[in-house]
Amino acid sequence: MILVLPLLLSLITTSKAGFREKPANQSILLGQDVVFRCAAAKSATSSELYSQWRSNTGSLLGFHDAGQLAGHQGRYSYLKSSREELHLRIERVNLEDDGQFECQMLRP
Repeated sequence: MILVLPLLLSLITTSKAGFREKPANQSILLGQDVVFRCAAAKSATSSELYSQWRSNTGSLLGFHDAGQLAGHQGRYSYLKSSREELHLRIERVNLEDDGQFECQMLRP
């Protein structure tokens, strides 16, 4: 069975920075892993950037560094190789993961 995971992209910002890499809708098979990529453009005026994801249930996954996120049977984690990136990895996708996910980035 193929599962379609739609993504909603949200940039909350007070500067003119935008996204360098936007997440895209993905269709994957149940049981596979998926990575939703999200990265902000670098800013010449502000080095601060707060990033998080909102899950398909509407709950915030939180401001965390790279690593496994609480809940979700240990299947959700953040991947990060720079301050401007925050990718969401979901392992062993199941029907409960179906829905909209949102990448949020705030540059104060």
